[in-house]
Amino acid sequence: MNRGLNRDKLVAALSGALPPVLARDLVEEFLTLRRDVATGTLGGSAPGKIVETLVQVLQWLDTGKYDSKPPIDDFLRTLESKATPLDDGLRICAARIGRAMYSLRNKRSIAHKGQIDSNVYDLRFLHAAAQWLLTELIRLTNKISMQEAGRLIDQVQTPVGGLVEDFGGRRIV
Repeated sequence: MNRGLNRDKLVAALSGALPPVLARDLVEEFLTLRRDVATGTLGGSAPGKIVETLVQVLQWLDTGKYDSKPPIDDFLRTLESKATPLDDGLRICAARIGRAMYSLRNKRSIAHKGQIDSNVYDLRFLHAAAQWLLTELIRLTNKISMQEAGRLIDQVQTPVGGLVEDFGGRRIV
């Protein structure tokens, strides 16, 4: 039975394979994105920060170190053709998902002015992509039991219910 996402357990699980600061950053940005999906708030979360942290995570898992300001697009674009110990789920899939998230951030008036305004569908995609990324990282963590990993994955994958009820001209949280 899912009783909501346990921030501390998720950070602790990810910290088994990642520097705690990266685990914390990833979880905090995911929770902000999740809250925005629940409330239908556009422009509150920063998907670019999730992708930047993803790149730092991939750098860490690949080399044991990471850049404080990584070359996001270049790193993600070249990762899949690079010789690396990363498994294909991270090397190919996570890199492509990260690039898709970063493209929306850059091209849909999320971080910069663009020709197309961001919308709730962009927000939902970004959340689903972030769910997949977190799930993949939990799957690769070997510092927790399979049962605990399964519980955390279930929490991350739980669909977001709306927190805002719209009654025409009146919205209630």
